[in-house]
Amino acid sequence: MPSEKGPHVLAEICLASDVPDPKVDGVRDGYAPHHRFPGVDYLVSGFHRYEDTQLRHPGDTWPARIAFPSWAFFGAGVKVGDRFEILEMSRLVGHGVVWVDEPHPHRQPECQRRAACEARRVARRSPQDCRARTRR
Repeated sequence: MPSEKGPHVLAEICLASDVPDPKVDGVRDGYAPHHRFPGVDYLVSGFHRYEDTQLRHPGDTWPARIAFPSWAFFGAGVKVGDRFEILEMSRLVGHGVVWVDEPHPHRQPECQRRAACEARRVARRSPQDCRARTRR
């Protein structure tokens, strides 16, 4: 069983390049924005862990492991393939897609295998242009 501290999801992150005052200095491992998931009525804070210490800039897409302090309250509703918004306060700065979620205690092994297959299917898709996803 994974630690309650996380990480709770592996996700593809895309930092938008078409927002006012983008993070031109970039973001790095330890970035902690807010996240808006479908079906969750509030913003959730999450701590991003990246594979390296490289700076990520507007328009970049990369994988991240994200730990959510409030995971116990909303995590059961998060599924592989869910898209979510990344915000700094109320400002939309990017998007993400859940590739893998950690197993929940109520899931049977067959459900966990299906989730792993879905994660591989999502990962094989070519990434879409981040700019197109941030336009409304």
